[in-house]
Amino acid sequence: MKRLLIPIIIIALTATFLIISFLVIVTKGNPALIKRKLKLGALLLTFTLTQTGCDGLVTQTCYAPIPSEQIVFTDVQTDTSGIIIDLTKSQILKGTISYRTSNEFSYKIADSGNVIIQNGNISAYDGKFDSSTEPFEIKFNSNFKLGVYDIYFYKFSKEKQDSLPNSYIGRNKFKIIKL
Repeated sequence: MKRLLIPIIIIALTATFLIISFLVIVTKGNPALIKRKLKLGALLLTFTLTQTGCDGLVTQTCYAPIPSEQIVFTDVQTDTSGIIIDLTKSQILKGTISYRTSNEFSYKIADSGNVIIQNGNISAYDGKFDSSTEPFEIKFNSNFKLGVYDIYFYKFSKEKQDSLPNSYIGRNKFKIIKL
C-alpha cells in the first residue's frame, strides 16, 4: 500500500506545486503564494527523497565508490607466473597509476623469502603527480638474480613501508629470466 500511496501523494503535490507556481507568476510574486510554494516544494522534496534509493535498501549513498589506485604495467611480457623481465633487454619497468588519490607512491621488491632486494619512491614520469593517471618508471639495480620476485606498491613514501608493511595497494609477481 505504501508503495502506491507515496507516488500518488507525489503526483498530487507536484500538480499543486505547478498550479501555485503559475499563480505566483500571474500575481507577480504574491508573498503568501511564494510562502505556500516553498512549503510545498520542501514537502515534495521530502516525499521524493523517500522514493529514491538503491533498490529500496537503506544505504548511505547510491553513488559508485571512487575506484582505488590501479597499477598497470606497459611493454611487458607475461606468463602464468606473472611478468617476465629480461634484464639484458631493459633495466626499466614501466607502468601507469590510474585513479590516483595520493601524491606519494613507493614500491618494494622482495624475493620469495621476503628479503627486500630493492625499494624506493615512485616519481611521476613528468615530475609530479598532478593527473588522475600518471606514467612511471622503476629502474632495476644490480642486486637481482634469476628467480621470482614480488613487487609491492604503496601510496606513501618508502620511509613508511617498515611501519605499514601490509598496507600495500597492489602486489605483482615477476620473474627475472636473464641478467
